[in-house]
Amino acid sequence: MGHAQTVASLARLPAANPSAETDAPSVSYSASYSSSISLEPAAVPSEPGAGSRTISPAAAARNARDVNAYQSIGVSFGQTVGNLHIYSYASDRSAQVPTILYLHPSGHFLWFRFDYMIQEIPVYVLHQPKYYDYDSNPLTTQRRAVFGTGILPVGERMILNPHSKLQISFYSNGGFTYFTRRILSEGATRFNIALQFGNSYQYAVTKNSSIIVGYAENHLSNSNIHYKNPGLDMNLFYAQYIVRWQSKR
Repeated sequence: MGHAQTVASLARLPAANPSAETDAPSVSYSASYSSSISLEPAAVPSEPGAGSRTISPAAAARNARDVNAYQSIGVSFGQTVGNLHIYSYASDRSAQVPTILYLHPSGHFLWFRFDYMIQEIPVYVLHQPKYYDYDSNPLTTQRRAVFGTGILPVGERMILNPHSKLQISFYSNGGFTYFTRRILSEGATRFNIALQFGNSYQYAVTKNSSIIVGYAENHLSNSNIHYKNPGLDMNLFYAQYIVRWQSKR
């Protein structure tokens, strides 16, 4: 009897729920879910300027002042004071020398930078005695202004400290001039060779412009193309204003 009752009680137990195992996520779902999680480390954004050379703000400011690294144009006004006797012997002359100039970087060597330069003189005003002999000696105290024009296309300047706010340079420039009448002597010519040798101080006003003041030995002569060549050397003091024209590529 005991065995039969046990079998009967087992028969009355509820059948196992066939869907009980489906309450847990299936293996395929678990695999799909885990595959959507990347185990690779997230990409770290690179720092600005990574891989490139960085410079300090002070160095950037010095480079910005290097106007000589760019083509530049400018205007200038010069006034002569007194005469010299280096390559010539004419005297008692003075001149106003306004110019338009163009500067182009032409390289560097050690700590120096170089500029190729051209100067055009739209109106060269030479003041000289009204009457003088063949040796250029004044015959009267009367004076007259003789007008001319010129261009100095062969020039080079050397900048000693191109990254400084105040730059020092030396230059030489050469070309020719033509006046409306003979100058220096009645046996001389209207056409004359023009040379300048000088130095200047350039101050960066902004990153695109500079002012320059300087001195040059200003020479005029006909280079012996006529039988009389007194020649003229003058002390030229000048001021210039230059601006960047085109960035170096």
